[in-house]
Amino acid sequence: MKKIAFITILSLFALNCSNDSDNETEQINPQDIDGDGVTNHQEVIDGTDPEIQCSFVLEHQYYPDTSNSWRNSDCDGDGVINKDELDYNNDEIIDQNFTSPQDKCDFVFSHQTVEPKDHWYNFDCDGDGVSNGTERIDQTDPTDNCEFVLSSQNLEPDIFWNFADCDEDGRNNQLELTENTDPLDPTDFSGMGTNLLILKNYFVNRYAPVIGGPFVNEDILDSQEYFSLNSGTHRFDSYENENGNNVTFDYDVNNRLVSVSQIFGVNTTTVNYEYNSNSQVIATTTQSGSLTSVIQYQYSGSTISGYNQNNELILNIQLNANGKIQSRTYYTYTDNSLPNYSISHYSYDNSNRLIEKLTDQYLYIESTQSYTITNGVSGSTWEYQETSQNPIREATNTILTHIYLTPLISQAVSLNEASYSNEQFSSVSSYYPNATNGGFYNSTYNDFINQQNGFPLHVSDSWSTNDGEGQIRSLYYYE
Repeated sequence: MKKIAFITILSLFALNCSNDSDNETEQINPQDIDGDGVTNHQEVIDGTDPEIQCSFVLEHQYYPDTSNSWRNSDCDGDGVINKDELDYNNDEIIDQNFTSPQDKCDFVFSHQTVEPKDHWYNFDCDGDGVSNGTERIDQTDPTDNCEFVLSSQNLEPDIFWNFADCDEDGRNNQLELTENTDPLDPTDFSGMGTNLLILKNYFVNRYAPVIGGPFVNEDILDSQEYFSLNSGTHRFDSYENENGNNVTFDYDVNNRLVSVSQIFGVNTTTVNYEYNSNSQVIATTTQSGSLTSVIQYQYSGSTISGYNQNNELILNIQLNANGKIQSRTYYTYTDNSLPNYSISHYSYDNSNRLIEKLTDQYLYIESTQSYTITNGVSGSTWEYQETSQNPIREATNTILTHIYLTPLISQAVSLNEASYSNEQFSSVSSYYPNATNGGFYNSTYNDFINQQNGFPLHVSDSWSTNDGEGQIRSLYYYE
């Protein structure tokens, strides 16, 4: 009887061995029950289930020890089996550009060999607003957020798609949907032309580590500037930002700037300009609340002098032979017998473009009856980029003298001394050594997208200060 039982067991063992060979049945590794390449002991430490083959920490996996069952499974349901995510060329070595078998949106579209699971079909891996299942029907790539059928958008696109510019026409995808243009057609966008109407400035990726950052603001509208073409002259009309700062420009029948008004909250400041027969500014009257100040200007050769109501010299401007500003001196009066003053010197290149500004400060010490001089209290250098025509140069040059005479109108972000007054855009680097922590400001223009006529549709300004860094994205609209 025992002999018969032994023969029966032996026969069954032989049969099992034969089946193992024919069907390549795997033996269970007692050290890794689920065959996911992570030992039972490690799974207990990781808090994963050693009996469920899709519950594991990928970083703790030893791929050569994974079972065939695990390799041929699709843990994340993306239609790519685990083996093809890690070792597509079957050399038992993890591919350098492997994808994760635990991330349903990390896969190579062409490697899909099994049917994806329902949760993958209903998801939108690339965030373009078209579900993965619909993209398979449309035969578009569910991992490329700029390859989709617009009419198939059935989900809310994500923030990355919103602020991408799929057709590279200078208008991001979200803006194109808002303006009812096609985000996939580079010839379909709003604002094409040569006469600049609006400049919109957006904050993008703004970092402020000093005040507790970094934090990110994606495409937050910061300001808008409006322009018009009158009597053949391109000019500023108004400026407004999201903080309630508004600047408006008014002109006379000769297209001369006659007033600038700044409204900030409940406060309004207005500067009025008077001209002589040569259209030179001879007086400015500034009204701020109940306060009024008048400055009279005198012209003598290449010198412009400004005097306050007490007939005190408060401004002196020297022009060079090309009519460009060479130096500007501001005077402030205290109880001292002599004023304090600061003087800025300007340098130009062979094309008459501003390339450097250096400011020195003179403080009068009554006790010694002498000045202390601080050289280089601030300075700026400009570098010009031939990448794009500057559509604001004419509007800026029209009122450039006004900018030098009255700093108020420089509140509009585009109204500075050099960046917008020449044919090209100019990046600026400034420093303020006496400021807290050694102040500095750097601004570099990049990401130009131009029309065929050379005028920009999109420009990025990457800036940094001692307080943080970020980017301003400018969009230009023409007619």
